[in-house]
Amino acid sequence: VTTFQSAHDADKNRAIDKFYKIGESGAFDPTDGPDGAHDSVWSFHVWNEYWFDRPTLGAKCAGLGLSKSCADGWQAVDATPQETSAGGSGVDSDTPEYQMGPASIKLIKLNIDEVCREQETKYGCYDSEFVISEVNSDVKLWIVDESSSTGYKWHDKTRFPTDPWGDEYNTIGLQISTKKKGSISDACRKTDADKDCSAELDDITKQYKKDEPSGPGDPTLDNQGPFDTGRRLRRADDRRLGASSASSA
Repeated sequence: VTTFQSAHDADKNRAIDKFYKIGESGAFDPTDGPDGAHDSVWSFHVWNEYWFDRPTLGAKCAGLGLSKSCADGWQAVDATPQETSAGGSGVDSDTPEYQMGPASIKLIKLNIDEVCREQETKYGCYDSEFVISEVNSDVKLWIVDESSSTGYKWHDKTRFPTDPWGDEYNTIGLQISTKKKGSISDACRKTDADKDCSAELDDITKQYKKDEPSGPGDPTLDNQGPFDTGRRLRRADDRRLGASSASSA
């Protein structure tokens, strides 16, 4: 599965935080922002999907008022994870590792990350929180403000569900796609200007989220983003615990 405009939310606040300084002309000039608070957006990112049932989550689903099969079906698993996690089986919640998933696609579309086992939740429950951010983060703009205790102010107190400047091609999770079942067509096999693979495209964006502007819902943990004191402590802890290992899911 390939996601175009894939967000990397390092703050676990379901938003991409961008930092700017207002120039003399009124233009927004990008700046680095505070240490450890940098989110990013990749042109594309790739992971795998697997189909299986999640019977161990049936009781949790029922507790949320959903059917016991609410987590069954397609699951996202990323072999090139971007953040440390303790959301998977057999991982000590005090020793996060680099892994991601299996995250239920059904629950991602519902913006739900509460379905997990009895464990600490600060590193995620099967990492659904991270996938929700990857495909559907809001955008928050922070402006340099020397009068603020943090040095920045949140622009207009607004979470933008799409690109703040109206560029639809900068929308997080612009398209989520994979190849349709079946063989590759002759048109797609061509190597010249006539190459056409449109017949192979399977657009599965609507399996992950509602039509834009949709929004990712509230973060799993109460989180003020880059200037949340607890968040900054957790990020430091993530870096320390994750420094010595980098294992795939």
